Formats: sequence, structure tokens, C-alpha cells
Amino acid sequence: MEGLKNLSKEQLHKILAALVLSDGHLYKHKGKPRSIRLSTSHFGEDQHRLFRYLCYELFGKDIKTRKSTAPSSKQRLLISTFNSVKFVPTLYSLCPEYNTTPGKLSKAEFLKIPQPNLQFIL
Repeated sequence: MEGLKNLSKEQLHKILAALVLSDGHLYKHKGKPRSIRLSTSHFGEDQHRLFRYLCYELFGKDIKTRKSTAPSSKQRLLISTFNSVKFVPTLYSLCPEYNTTPGKLSKAEFLKIPQPNLQFIL
């Protein structure tokens, strides 16, 4: 994490947003952002250390990490969660299109909405 110490908060937000977009998700409850979750195989410990560092540097709060096994595939997972109603919206300000699954939308409705991208990095 030494190489990240000279980056601005804006740059750290972009790294966190890209990390969440690639291997995580933002959780909403009743339409309000609640938490950020990163899920990887159990080999992804470096990603989780980066996630912990970014959340602490940006928001001053630690994350919760646990190990789990996917019931269907028996794959071992590492899951880290950052809970914050206050701070999660900052990621939506960078990339509002975090919906990567249709949820309750039909497939046609889902495909009409803007899809996630990394345009915010440029």
C-alpha cells in the first residue's frame, strides 16, 4: 500500500470504485445505499487488503471480512463488507450504473438502462 500514500482522495475513490465494479457490489435496501461488498476466491487476499486500506483511508472505518463456501460450487470465498449509509453514495457519484443484474426488471428493461463502465477513471 506504500505506493498509494501519495494519491489524492479523488484518485483513491476511483481505485475503490474500479475494485467494486470488478469484484464487488453495492447493496441497496429499500432504495437506499447500505454497504459495499467485495467477494473473491479465497486466493484474493491482496484485493481484500487493498479494499480494507481504501475504506479506512477514505472513510476512517474498518471492514468486516469472513470466509465462506459457495453452496452450489463448493468454492471457497473471501467476503469483505463495508457498511455505511453515509459513505456508499460517494461511489454512486462516480459511476451511478452499478446495477450488474436485472433484479426485478425484465431483461428488456434492464438492457435499456446504462450499463456499468470505467469511464470515470478517464
